[in-house]
Order: sequence, then C-alpha cells, then structure tokens
Amino acid sequence: HPDKSTLRRRAILVEKNPGGISATRAAAYLLYPNPCTDQVWLKPAGNATTAAEEVRIYSTTGLLVLNQPLIGESLNSINMASLPAGIYVVETSTPGSPELPVRMKLLKN
Repeated sequence: HPDKSTLRRRAILVEKNPGGISATRAAAYLLYPNPCTDQVWLKPAGNATTAAEEVRIYSTTGLLVLNQPLIGESLNSINMASLPAGIYVVETSTPGSPELPVRMKLLKN
C-alpha cells in the first residue's frame, strides 16, 4: 500500500488538471451547438494538427452511449436524437495519439 504522502500527491495531481486535457488540446475541436437538442456538429478548429478518427459519447456514469466514425477533416454531424436529455462527455482521439483523447462536455436539452 502507498503511504499517505503518496496518496496526497496523487490527489493534488488529479485536482490540478480535473478535465484530463490541456486547454490547447480541447480548443483543437469545435462542438456546437452546446447545449444541443437532436444534432451536434464536431469540427477540427484551425489549430488542429490531425483530425480525429471517431467520436465516443459517454453518460455521466461512464457508460458508452454512442460510438461513431468521423469522416475526414471536415464538419461531422452527430445524431443525438435517441439520447435522453442530460450531460454527456464527448471524446475524440487521433491516430497519432489514441492514448491522449480530447474530452468535451455536452449538454442535451
């Protein structure tokens, strides 16, 4: 078992970056409208170096509720009509860094 000082350091690291991503990486994508109703659009922003291959949407409990491939480096439509109103986490990953996904919060009305 780790000692209390190790656990304390780990907790501080988690609090330091609660979203798990840097602001620069999150700004690499535009997700709109947010809040949404039936459809949301995902687009690489001007500073994106590579386009994501797929988008995964998770409920606040961590359940994967939607997994969709993305087409090229253009605007992609994501159909949210079948999902109930609530807060979701939208996650994308790029071919070059699948271990570093970009996560964004999305509110569906």
